[in-house]
Amino acid sequence: MKMTIGTKIQTLRKQHGLSQEQLAETLGVSRQAVSKWEAEQSVPDIDKIILICDYFGVTTDYILRNEDLSCSQIAQSTNAIENEEKKENTENKKKSTILLAVAVMLYILCIVPIILIQNTFGVVLMFVIIAVATGIIIYRSIFSSNNKSDDEEKDEKPENPILKAVKSCVWAVAVIIYFVISFLSSAWYITWLVFPITGAITDVIEACFDLKGGDNK
Repeated sequence: MKMTIGTKIQTLRKQHGLSQEQLAETLGVSRQAVSKWEAEQSVPDIDKIILICDYFGVTTDYILRNEDLSCSQIAQSTNAIENEEKKENTENKKKSTILLAVAVMLYILCIVPIILIQNTFGVVLMFVIIAVATGIIIYRSIFSSNNKSDDEEKDEKPENPILKAVKSCVWAVAVIIYFVISFLSSAWYITWLVFPITGAITDVIEACFDLKGGDNK
């Protein structure tokens, strides 16, 4: 059986325990470029092929020529790749869950400085905590997006209509609460916190739907 350039790059990367992002950083390219090579959507330039060969200690002939491999070798390589991808996906999901938990905890604890330190410093500290939590939410979103494989992007299903409806209702209620509280209290400088808190709540709801969907499989 034949192995293409993309398959060989993927096999070498998995055998050395590297993620697409780590290999991309080593070669000075983007993770998307490595992903496209492995998916046979593009071919690396000759200078990148030389870098790949030097890094993994193989010849350019091995990369460029369609060498015959036995079925057992193909099966072993495929199993190794699948196992590594499952491990990488599990680690990414675990990291994403931890980031979400930390962000939600920070949102909950942001009022503590105002309670304990009843002055301007307490207010400033509260805003710092909120800013950190919001930054974590944004980073989590970018991290999750960047770590989707091509297969995941192709197989990605449309958003659950029930989840979409629930999220829409939550945001609608949040907007109503924001205006009601703001007009009644005139505390516009702090009522905007409704929105980052709502964002955290919708993330939690989405995570719950994901967990429920995983349990039903």
